[in-house]
Amino acid sequence: MSVALQEKGGFFNSLQVFRGIAALMVVFHHQWPSFIYFFGLDNSTLSFLAGLGKHGVDFFFVLSGFIITYSCYTKSASFGTNKSYLLNRVFRIYIPYLPIGIAMLLLYSLLPNMSEGNRDISLLTSLTLIPDGPPALSVAWTLVHEMMFYLVFMIWFYTKRGWYMFTAVWAGAIIYLNWLHAGTAWESIPVLKFFASVYNLEFIMGFYLAVLVKETKLAGQRAFLAVAALVCMAAVILKWQGVQLPITLVFAVSFFFLILGSINTALDRIKSSSLLMVVGNASYSIYLVHNPEISILVRLFPKYSGELYSAFVFVAVFIICCLSGVIYSKIFEEYLLKKAKGKFLPARAKASTNMAVAESKN
Repeated sequence: MSVALQEKGGFFNSLQVFRGIAALMVVFHHQWPSFIYFFGLDNSTLSFLAGLGKHGVDFFFVLSGFIITYSCYTKSASFGTNKSYLLNRVFRIYIPYLPIGIAMLLLYSLLPNMSEGNRDISLLTSLTLIPDGPPALSVAWTLVHEMMFYLVFMIWFYTKRGWYMFTAVWAGAIIYLNWLHAGTAWESIPVLKFFASVYNLEFIMGFYLAVLVKETKLAGQRAFLAVAALVCMAAVILKWQGVQLPITLVFAVSFFFLILGSINTALDRIKSSSLLMVVGNASYSIYLVHNPEISILVRLFPKYSGELYSAFVFVAVFIICCLSGVIYSKIFEEYLLKKAKGKFLPARAKASTNMAVAESKN
């Protein structure tokens, strides 16, 4: 039995809330090291919490697998289906990214010292999201994963059974190459490196979560929230202790149960005008704009000593990044892309993809 979609927008509001929280985690993860470098701050507890922030990307990957499967669950291959699917992915992921990706390419060309890491930047990846090397926008590595998974997922349209077999073999290959195979020569091949990445297990996890929600009545049970909390707590403890385990996958498991336990609960009835929903709806834009803004803003604020001043600057930069993300989302995602979809996508294709939300890692 299928779970009813929430609100007229066609997606689960609970997931939007969590997407917003995940985006804020990633902002904190990137902002704190910048403040350590430029303001001379150092706090082991905050550094650890900032390290946890990167696992917001794991939530995005699990959610991406879930959303694309849930929204395309009954689709079969046809010219119209393939066209609308690919155009929606391009409109939803690539087009909002492109202006910022190009801007970062130009910025690093004119001001190479803006990148303190002295990264080698791939022009091909920066412009196309084809795996070839590091993109100019550092967080865009997650978008490379997203676009690759969306392309591979088209197997589902042609053969459901074949997709189940493919994901089983794919997961097995990832496990073998990352933990059982002694050599690492395959990592020098960009496409293979992305295809064999452990992060793909999180997309696959999201796929099976969507199947579970579609085919059973398990979603919305509070017991799953308790499991999510326990697994997340275990992941935090393991990370604190420095245990050498695939911690990202442990967090991904906790997000799996968090999504399963939250669907069709009171969180799905939260109003679209609430702050949590506003941030959630703009989470992809926040994800795209925050890192360049942090790099610029930390250079603009005067460097004064004092914890109170540093805390004020930190909060100010954090809020500015979030507000600019919301503005970018309103202008680009909600207005311009809506017009573009109206021109290039038929009405039926648009209606069938209303549930699609901005997924990124990253």
